[in-house]
Amino acid sequence: MAKKSTFLKVTARILLIFFAVFVIAAATFLIPAFHYAKTGAETDLAEQRARVEALRDNAGAPVDEQSFADFDLTAAAD
Repeated sequence: MAKKSTFLKVTARILLIFFAVFVIAAATFLIPAFHYAKTGAETDLAEQRARVEALRDNAGAPVDEQSFADFDLTAAAD
């Protein structure tokens, strides 16, 4: 009977540990998810789309890569 009682105590402790790990893991996912949802994910996505579109419209001036490359770029293409 003592072995059964010890087995139940150990099993209960293991289940408690698994439950605690599950709760911690769920909290590390859910808390940021709720925070991100409250900050307005759609607004963030709209702003990001606008920035990407602005980059597409004005890509900037071409860069002379040879000026900072440490090797001949034309030789690397061969």
